[in-house]
Amino acid sequence: MSTIETITNPKQRKGKKGTNSAQADAIYQALDSMEAHVLPLSALVQSALNVRKRPVDEKALSELADSIQSVGVLQNLVVYPMGNDVYGVAAGQRRLLALQQLVEKGHIAPNYPVSVKIVPESDALIISLMENSHREAMHPVDQINAFIDLQKTGQLPLKSGRYWVLVPIT
Repeated sequence: MSTIETITNPKQRKGKKGTNSAQADAIYQALDSMEAHVLPLSALVQSALNVRKRPVDEKALSELADSIQSVGVLQNLVVYPMGNDVYGVAAGQRRLLALQQLVEKGHIAPNYPVSVKIVPESDALIISLMENSHREAMHPVDQINAFIDLQKTGQLPLKSGRYWVLVPIT
């Protein structure tokens, strides 16, 4: 099933508070101006390009699932095509897991419609890192591994930590 609905979103972001990078601003602006699409949940899978690698806190995940069941998904997932009508989730892994938990509990159907922004695979890793750097603190190992992965692909947008606050472990 490759039916994708398009949602036009005229809302434009004026700028992200605390963002010091022109590249980050450009990516946020591009994401905001992209059309949202609706894909069935069953077409979405976890991606190796998502920077979060640690297991999620099950209690927090259940709370997120409860929230989604009550009010829906409030923020688009960011995905990239993997072929065969499958999309990897670059940003929104916890939302994906919460939705999958709701399917397992029988609260929603496997083809539940999910609003997504579709990006090229080449942008997935940097978008995942940016989103997760501005959200709940990432585990330092996940953050270091993400920077290493970005450097391997030649996409590391900085030569120092000035765009992301890196807190030393004491």
